[in-house]
Amino acid sequence: MKPNDNDNGSADYAAELLAALQKLKGAKGLWHEFVICDANPLGVMVAKKITAQHKATLSGITGSKRFLPLGNCTFQDGKFVFSMEKQVSGLARRLQASIKDYTGRKLPIAAGAESAEEDAGQQTNGHEAAVASSPAPAKPELATAADAWRNTRNALSKSLEAYKRAVLKAAAGEPPEVMKQINHNLGKLDGIMQKLGSELADSLSKAHAAKDDTERRDELKNSKRVLADYMSYVKAEPLIAHLDTNPFGVQTGMKKVLVESFTQLARAIS
Repeated sequence: MKPNDNDNGSADYAAELLAALQKLKGAKGLWHEFVICDANPLGVMVAKKITAQHKATLSGITGSKRFLPLGNCTFQDGKFVFSMEKQVSGLARRLQASIKDYTGRKLPIAAGAESAEEDAGQQTNGHEAAVASSPAPAKPELATAADAWRNTRNALSKSLEAYKRAVLKAAAGEPPEVMKQINHNLGKLDGIMQKLGSELADSLSKAHAAKDDTERRDELKNSKRVLADYMSYVKAEPLIAHLDTNPFGVQTGMKKVLVESFTQLARAIS
């Protein structure tokens, strides 16, 4: 199952995996746990603490219930390093293929003495791994990333306004004290737009306009941090799920819109 299957679970998984890897890449010396679901392709989840829910997600995505022992992942010397107590032969190449299948990104992976390079995609001995190259020029996707997030926010705003109108229409004729409470509750929805603000678009614009690779790299670190914060908020905010299942006939589709946008932006800035 791949992200282009239009499956919300698969898209959710891809976005969460990219967010975790980007967090490791942006923080020197940071370690996260990872778990691998033994399937074809592999399923891998990276998180500060692997839980039973992470394994359930992987089983749902891959259809397998076979798991390898937990390990630790960090970003070091230009690669995502997956370390296990007992290394598995060929793991670097299989992890790289899995991550590419689900996210569309071919990342540099190291596991034990083996590595799978970002460009060549061929397995090499870890002792012969090249030093990470300097940042590449801005990717074409970065040119439209800021506008893509602005368009997403516009779509969210329209959905929220449609929901508010539907609620007020259904509540027409209610006593003033009831209407006061309803308007108070609807006002809480504005917090969604505040949490998912324009900070990301501003940062993406700065990254695209950067004068050199170093300046762009530094700003992209900020972009990745903001994107990770947005992803965490959406995952934890119950109001979004409530809006998508509202009884007023308004099809907001907010979660789907956000997951697709996050996945697209993560690819543009990774």
